[in-house]
This record gives sequence, C-alpha cells and structure tokens, in this order.
Amino acid sequence: MVIDDWSNPLASFTTTDANGCQAACAANAACYFWTWFDNAGGDCRLQEDHDNPERYTSGTVQDRWRLVSGPKFCECYEVGKRVTGDVIAAFPTSLSATKCQQRCDDEPLCNFFSFSHATGNCTLHSGNTTVISDAASITAAEICLRDECSRGFHNCNPEASCNNTDGSFTYACNAGWDGDGLTCIDVDECSDPAFPHNCDAVANCTNTVASFLCACPATGWYDMSNNTGVNCTSGVGTNCIESFQVLCGSTVSVSSDNVAGTAAADVCAFAAGEAATLITFDWGSGPWTVGNQQYPERSYHVSTCSSTTDFDSQDSVTNLSDAVCLGTQADDGASGCSVRPDAASVWLSGTMGEFYNVRVAGTSGSSGSFSLAVSSNCTCTDSKYTLVGELCNYDECALGVHRCSRRTDYSNVSALELGDPTVQTATCTDTDASYTCSCKLEFEDKGVPMGMEAGLFCEPVKCAQQPTFPSNGVLSFSDPVYTFTTQAETAFQCNAGYVLSTSTFLPSGKMDCFGTSQTTSSWPAASAICEAVVCGGQTPVAPYGGVMTPSSPPNGINWVTGDSVTFSCNAGYSYAGPSTLSCEGVEGASPEASEWPSHSAVCQGVPCTGIPPAPPLGGTMNPSVPPFDGVTWLGGDIVTSQCNSPYHTAGGSPSKSCVIDSASGGAVWDESGYVSPTCAVE
Repeated sequence: MVIDDWSNPLASFTTTDANGCQAACAANAACYFWTWFDNAGGDCRLQEDHDNPERYTSGTVQDRWRLVSGPKFCECYEVGKRVTGDVIAAFPTSLSATKCQQRCDDEPLCNFFSFSHATGNCTLHSGNTTVISDAASITAAEICLRDECSRGFHNCNPEASCNNTDGSFTYACNAGWDGDGLTCIDVDECSDPAFPHNCDAVANCTNTVASFLCACPATGWYDMSNNTGVNCTSGVGTNCIESFQVLCGSTVSVSSDNVAGTAAADVCAFAAGEAATLITFDWGSGPWTVGNQQYPERSYHVSTCSSTTDFDSQDSVTNLSDAVCLGTQADDGASGCSVRPDAASVWLSGTMGEFYNVRVAGTSGSSGSFSLAVSSNCTCTDSKYTLVGELCNYDECALGVHRCSRRTDYSNVSALELGDPTVQTATCTDTDASYTCSCKLEFEDKGVPMGMEAGLFCEPVKCAQQPTFPSNGVLSFSDPVYTFTTQAETAFQCNAGYVLSTSTFLPSGKMDCFGTSQTTSSWPAASAICEAVVCGGQTPVAPYGGVMTPSSPPNGINWVTGDSVTFSCNAGYSYAGPSTLSCEGVEGASPEASEWPSHSAVCQGVPCTGIPPAPPLGGTMNPSVPPFDGVTWLGGDIVTSQCNSPYHTAGGSPSKSCVIDSASGGAVWDESGYVSPTCAVE
C-alpha cells in the first residue's frame, strides 16, 4: 500500500521504525503522506499529496500489514483500540487507516472511524460509541488537529512566542525583543527611549540580551531597591541613595552648608521652618556575620561642634526604615562645645541595616557652612567575644572551647591536681565562621581515614633512634605513659657515685623526641656513660695475718665507685669483720661522691707457746714486740735477728717461727734446729 507513485517518491531512505519515517515527513515541507515498509532495512518513502488512490503494489496479502502509512501529523491515532456502535458506513476492503480516516472525513455524519489491520475492515461512526480493546485495530477522530507550536512545526523566530490556533498559529516577539515575530531584534533599553528602563537616575544601566541591568554607583551610594536598607546583591539599582558609613572606633566628617538648604521638615518637627540640609549615613552593609560571629552594640555621636561651623545650627536625626525621630538638639552650650557653644550634638544607638538622616538646620533664619562629624563606638556585649574590625568574634581556640585533638600529660602534676592535665596535639586556627584543626608536626591524623574532620584524632608516632640505658645509670622519662613516642622526654641519670658524660651536649642530660615530618619523629643521636668517682672514706687494707683481694685498685691508680675487696686469713688465723667491702655512692651528694664503709677487718691468731725469741746481745729483733697487739705472739709470727754495728753475727739461727700444730690447732715456737743468735766484735 502506498499513497503516491511508489516508484517516484519525494525521498526514499531506510529508518528503523515508522516514527522515524513520520518525523522525516514532518521536516520536509513538500511531504504530506509517508509510507514505511517493515522490510530488512526499514524502507521509508515520503509522498507529496493525498489525491491519488492508495495502492498495494507487491507481495502477498499478509505483507500489507507490514506497511504503516499516514499523514504528516498523525499523533491522534489510538493503536489497539476499536470503536463500536452507531455505525454509519462500513468498507471491508480499505487498505490502510489513512484511507479509512479519509473516508470518515468525506462523510458529513462521521465523527470517529476504526480500521482493522487483521481484516482491512473500515467502519465509520457518528457519536454514540463505545471504545474497546482490539490489538489489530486503530481508531481516531475524524480530523487530527495538529499543534504546530508544541510539535515545532512553525516558523516563529526563536525569540518569539508561538500561540496555537484552530488549524494554524500566531507569533509575537518576546519581551526585550522588537519585531513581527518572524524577525525579532534585541532592544537596548538603556539608550532607546521607546523602550525605557526603570534604573535610578544615578544608577548605571547596562544592556543585556532581552533585558538590562541597573547598578548604583560603587562608592557613596547604596541600593535601596529591595527596601531593606541593606546594600546587597538583591538590589536592582532602581532606588539609589547617597550615604556613607562610619567604622567602629572612627569618625567621619562631612562639610556642607544650609545656605540653599531645601530639606523638608522631618518627623521630629524640629526647626521645621528653617533652611536645612540633609546628610545620610548608615550601618547598611556588611561585613556579614558567618558562623558564630555577632554584630556589636553600636552607638553614634552626631555633632556640628567644629571651628568651621559658622552659624547657630540645630540637628535632628531620623531613621530611614520607619521614619522614627531618634533625637534632636539645639545648642550644646560651652560645656558641650567650647569652640562653638551654639553647635548641636545627638547621641543614638545603631541598628544593623539602618540608614540615618541628619537634618542640619539654622536658627531664626541663620545659615552658613558647617562640618558634621559622625563618630561610631562598638562594644561586644558578651565577654567571650572580641571586637575584630566591625564584628564580634568568638575565638574558640583562645577560649579552649574546641574539639582539636588533645592528650593527657601525666608529667604535669600541678595540672593533674587542677583537673586539666591535657596538652594539644593539634593546632587550632580561628576562622570567621568557626575554627579549623590540623595535627601538629610528628602527630599523624588517624581520624580522616575514618571519616572524621581533620585534626580531631592525632596520634603520636613512634620515635626512631631509641636511646639505651647507660651502665650504672637509668633513663628517666618525665611522663611514664609516653616513653617512646612523639614529645616523650627523658634524661640520662647516673647512680650515686657516678658522673654523667654524654656524646653531645645535653643540659642536665635531658633530650626530647622531636618530629621530623608529619609521620616521623626521632630522638637525637646521643649516647651516655656513667663514670665512677674516686672513692673516699676508710680505705681497706689487708688484715694482719691475712690478705685482701685485690690488693690494689683495679685501674692501677685509685679506688673508685663500684670497686670491691674481699678479706681472708692465713692458716692459724680466724677472721672477724666483713668478708667483702664495696665502694658505694653517697646518695644526694653534690658533687657526686663515694666512700668505703667504716669497717674492721681482723685475722685473730692462736697464742704462741714455748720460748719466745729474744734479741742477741749487741743486736736487735724484728719485730721487737708482737705485731698483733704488742703483747702476745701469735701463731704464724716470724722474728728475725740482726747485729748492730760494730757487731756482726757470730752464729745462731737468723729467725724463729711460731708454727701451728695442725693436729692440735695450737701454736708453738719452733725449736727444731734453732740456735739463739750471737753477735761479736771483730
């Protein structure tokens, strides 16, 4: 089935479905009907008109249902629906829904039609109908009214509005454009009097596409277009007023005169009949508060007290938002203004966002020049806030009311007693809105990987180059909890009797673990030794009848801290006293010192029996008396004899010994072979 000559279409191409074919017809001005054949590629043919009869040109009867044909606009078809009732005509051999719709259009009484793909049956209906489901059918009204505007089938200018009508459409240029709807040109409201703007007389007008922008002058003027008294981006430049601001703690002076003053009387009704000039100042624009910032309590002092004011002035002040009289003054008097007692001053409280009109008038017709000074004083009402510029800031960092990471310092005893033993492990930085935290050097942020804000969970890192304990000393940590991590502090300390010697200068032997990066820290490269001091006190000696081991200092020079000796007695002697002595450091001594303890080391001998030796005539005996106590000779004693000059040994034994009897344990002078020595003169 086709609408026109199948062999000579307007255009022929392939498309995947009937919708694509219809869209191509809609885009082609000469196309009115289209036919799409569900063959291998999806053959679409565009036809010029609908005057020729529809024809099925090839294929089997069943192939006809693979054809879809329709007019350029056919969105009103309802596929899968069939109309029943009030049948006014039936055509069993219609080949398409398009032909069936055309038959309905030709029949004056027809309002609806139904076409069955399965049978080719076309039925025409008047009005009293019922719609039922039928997968093989298509139904629609007599005429599909198209909406050229919504479907884009119009030639309106892109900057024009399209209005659909019955069977057609109209067009008109949008606001900001001028033309007939087919052609639309942007108008310049700023320069074309035919299209006036509503900018304030002092505002700058800037033309934009289809519109314009108004902006009050950047300096000395404020945009009151939104009627809030606040200079902000919501203003549109349609109401600009001249004003100035006075910052906290500053004074702004304005010179003018009332010679030709035309300011009308204000709500204060003060000096209403006098020539007056109006001066405006404000607290009308930022800086805006952020976070927990607050506006200060602000007061103003307005005065004409100046040597340049040359007439008797009177002042009244009103606000702009609701025209309330805020104060009046005629004369300050000499106490108020010594340079101009007839000057006038007004004090008032400021309100954020407010504008103030100061009316400076003469007195009894006086006029002249004046200088109006406006001073501003700001105070933060909350003691926790500090005035910074024009705002009151809440410094969480300085007040310590932040969440930046901290840890307990167990070494700070006084802080522990006061209940606040913590130290910061993160840096707190105050901002206008709040504060930020960042882990200090050598503290690693463990919170960020867990989704926390930065600087809330900062953990110390392990220290490299851990120091070792010195021999005869200790490492003393200031905080027993933190010993090998960031900010740990330790000191080399020696035991009593030893002095500290370090490889590098360390005051009092102290050193800290310091950060080398955000994730690393290290102890300084230092080592220490504890050197023994010379030992004082009672130096030990070998007891009589015994030995001391070692018999001399191990270093060959001095006995020092840590040296020790042991005592033992020779055969025949029994020991009385400590068997071992050590040189010990003196606790608390300054400078360091060590001592041998007081002691008594005695080897007690066995009294010797028998005939003791006697010195020869003309000679001496060594020892001359018992060495132990000068009274009793003891086992093991040995006595030698010698002759004095001019005597010489004439004979006899040179020595005599007191020997121990191992059987009895007693001691006796050995007489075996002993001959008393004699001395003679040559």
